[in-house]
Amino acid sequence: EENPQSLKPYGLENPVGRAHFVYDDSTTFLELRLGNKRSANEMYVHWLGDHPVAIIDTTQAKQFVRTAFDFQDKKLKPFDVKLADHLTISGDMALDIIKRDTLGWFSDAGDTLSTSKVESLLRSLSSIQADAVGDYYAENLALYELDQPRRTITAYKGDTVLSSIWVGTELENESFAKWAESPHVYKVRNWRFGNLEKSIDDLR
Repeated sequence: EENPQSLKPYGLENPVGRAHFVYDDSTTFLELRLGNKRSANEMYVHWLGDHPVAIIDTTQAKQFVRTAFDFQDKKLKPFDVKLADHLTISGDMALDIIKRDTLGWFSDAGDTLSTSKVESLLRSLSSIQADAVGDYYAENLALYELDQPRRTITAYKGDTVLSSIWVGTELENESFAKWAESPHVYKVRNWRFGNLEKSIDDLR
């Protein structure tokens, strides 16, 4: 309707959704309202004010269904791989490797390792990302077995921790995990951790 006398017939007086837009100077405020469905694939929308009631495809409306998680950087703790000189993994597939200046990477037993393979492993750690929120401010880490993680993956530069990821309860396709210094617990798909399951022979 070009000049709607009432928004009620379209379900726009008490809309099913609203999208608010505020400009940087805080003087301009816009509101987009999402109303009733017109058909299985269409719904009414309206920019609040002197505007027509329009019809959009329902798939467009889904773009406005967002949570804070959608706007976060999903990586748990990215870091500069080139800075790392020590990597430890406890628990499953335990690993302890160290970089000796210009000589390259070695296992704790003195095995010479491939620099490119180790850097690939470090990139996998740096790029691990969350797939869903477990608990934004977890007060009881024991609920997720993160008080005593079944696996801890830590990259260092000297004595400085570049990244330390704790892995807790394993579910069917994902595990609870968190960056050591963050209060947020996330769910991470297990295949992402699979990229870190390397033996010394894998890294030669």
